[in-house]
Amino acid sequence: MNRDNELVNEFVVEAKEHLSSMEDDFLVLEKHLKKYDPALVDKIFRAIHSVKGAAGFLGFKKVNDLSHVMETILQMLRSGDAKPDSKMIDALLAGTDTLKVMLDDIWNSEKSDIQKVHDRLASLLAKHISPKIREEMETSVKLSDADGTDSGFEIDEYTLSRLPKNHSNLYVLKYDLSEFRRQGGLSPLVLVRELMSTGEIINTRIDTPAKSLAENLAEQPLIYEVLYSTVLEPDLICEGAHLPMDRIKEIKLKKNSNGKKEKLSGSPVAESTEKEKTESAQPQAEVQAENPASVAVVDDSKSPAADAHQDTVRIGVHILDKLMTLAGELVLVRNQHLMAFSDRNDAVSRGISQRLDIVTTELQESIMRTRMQPVGNLFSKLPRIVRDLSKKLGKKMEIHTSGEEVELDKTILESLSDPLIHIIRNCCDHGIETPDIREKHGKTPCGFVKVHAYHEGGQIILEIADDGRGIDVEKLKTKALEKGLKTREELAEMTDKELLYLITLPGFSTSDKVSDISGRGVGMDVVLKSIERLGGTLDIKTVLNSGTTMIMRMPLTLAIIPCLIVVAGGRRYAIPQVSLEELVCLYDEDIKNKIECEKNQEVYRLRNRIIPMVRLQEIFAHDKILSDKDKCEIYGRYKKQNAEQEAADGHLKGSLVFAVVKVGCNRFGLIVDGVTGTEEIVVKPMHQALKNLKVYSGATVMGDGKCALILDIEGIARHAGVNFAELAAADEKGRQSARFTKEVQTV
Repeated sequence: MNRDNELVNEFVVEAKEHLSSMEDDFLVLEKHLKKYDPALVDKIFRAIHSVKGAAGFLGFKKVNDLSHVMETILQMLRSGDAKPDSKMIDALLAGTDTLKVMLDDIWNSEKSDIQKVHDRLASLLAKHISPKIREEMETSVKLSDADGTDSGFEIDEYTLSRLPKNHSNLYVLKYDLSEFRRQGGLSPLVLVRELMSTGEIINTRIDTPAKSLAENLAEQPLIYEVLYSTVLEPDLICEGAHLPMDRIKEIKLKKNSNGKKEKLSGSPVAESTEKEKTESAQPQAEVQAENPASVAVVDDSKSPAADAHQDTVRIGVHILDKLMTLAGELVLVRNQHLMAFSDRNDAVSRGISQRLDIVTTELQESIMRTRMQPVGNLFSKLPRIVRDLSKKLGKKMEIHTSGEEVELDKTILESLSDPLIHIIRNCCDHGIETPDIREKHGKTPCGFVKVHAYHEGGQIILEIADDGRGIDVEKLKTKALEKGLKTREELAEMTDKELLYLITLPGFSTSDKVSDISGRGVGMDVVLKSIERLGGTLDIKTVLNSGTTMIMRMPLTLAIIPCLIVVAGGRRYAIPQVSLEELVCLYDEDIKNKIECEKNQEVYRLRNRIIPMVRLQEIFAHDKILSDKDKCEIYGRYKKQNAEQEAADGHLKGSLVFAVVKVGCNRFGLIVDGVTGTEEIVVKPMHQALKNLKVYSGATVMGDGKCALILDIEGIARHAGVNFAELAAADEKGRQSARFTKEVQTV
């Protein structure tokens, strides 16, 4: 059963790739309805045909049925019997969505309700066909073998008349899947691709007892029959179909006196004559088939599917994770070996050690790259979202993306999906105006959302910009007051930059009415937390009536990250560099004079801005969030120690080091005992028993084999009880007082 599970999983992965590609192509097709590219329709047709053919091969009937009706519509587009319009694209996209849902739970796909979307597609099909085509579709021709026995297949006149003109041969291929696989044959997915490269799968059926699919795969021989039209002559079909001659029946078609094709009895390929070959090779109508299995003939050298499988292989993520873990362990062993056994005076030993170092580093980097994926995989979802919102909101909107080739870790890419989609939805709903309002402001009726990705300073930067109304700071103040999230005094003391971050407060929304898109006040707070959980930051810039830009800064990977290694209480800790701004060192009297107390909090004035100070060792000494009383006691204790040292030595001597770290748009100083340097570390998750310690985000093993914990900067700020808003308000008040004093003195 395991190998069959593996086969089905392979089908699901490949089918999802086809559906994702189709979705993008449908959106392109919709943009050029009046003058569309027939090659694009052919590409979509081949994709849905691949899904349908493989689903039929594996017995997923409902996936096959829904793919069939979608394929029929695309077949009509290919032949020119129908023209695409917006309603048709809507219906086809709905079919694509339903297929994706079914693929997500493929073993229960037969329980899915596809009737609504199937009827929608069928009614659309009926609307676009002429009476003549309808009659052709409803007129079927039964096919039989040499002795007149029913082959089990029928073909309608519409399909028959639109078979490719070079497909002069029609066969019924009979596969015993269990035997086929035992003998080391191709997987059904590969077999379907090979058949499609030289012909069209017109129809399929499985001849097997009526049991569940799982039981059939596990116990029963699956007899899979394929009605197949092809350019391959009888002397070549055995090799092309990977079947012996006694498993292939040939159906002969010829033209009657009225110019229409009529069926002839089928016969084993072994009995074919040269005369029959000549009769069968008659010119036929242009490519097209109503039946779900028809597909265009594709040159293997140009087929996207063929290219994709020539130099790639699918590997489970769990295997890559295991490789990452082993690479980290290898680095550790390498470091320990170099420390313990390398003889620096021996040239041979030194050379071997250097080679080991180089090979290990290259191996680690190569394994790292296996987890890297282009951000374009994430961007591919966005055009569909903007397109659907544009219709729903009655706005004209387009999205432009760039930097799709930029790569980042798979884990981060997947975790970024929801935050990015929410920001895009906000841009469409809150940012972009309706066409009439845009025209009043001298803008084009169509609004634009631009998403740009690029590398900078070891991070990936995602910029999401719209050319909409921008964020009205005064409206933010009003909404914050209405919802009781801030007081007038607090708002008056906040800077414009800080006011923009009101949109990230839980329960905050600028929407006047609640809808299924926005207005519930749930979203931007979750977005911010998700970004910070990944070690990233969110910056907001806006210009009223010109637009808003949101900038996400993310680490490239969570597996290996650059860190600053610090010491506190005799132990080493790692601070991710993405959270680090700068290092500051105070000496002698500055320690006493420049560390002050404001609002029960130790603070330091860095370039005329107050930042709160947090002593890392004190965080570890308190198992609960620091209260105002705790913070006052800590400040008093260190002040007393400084005074005692000054009294004993006559002056204060020593140094104090702190790292300026950031949480969102806020900064604070983290006081440590010392700094040992920077390192790229392999991140290991915290043990389940320690998950509740929010001041740590993970652990790592250092080169000497000892462990170091990775600090969670946001968790430390929370545990330290830092009130950034209150300190910022006091800082602003102090600066205003200083400005007033200076003005009075000037007067």
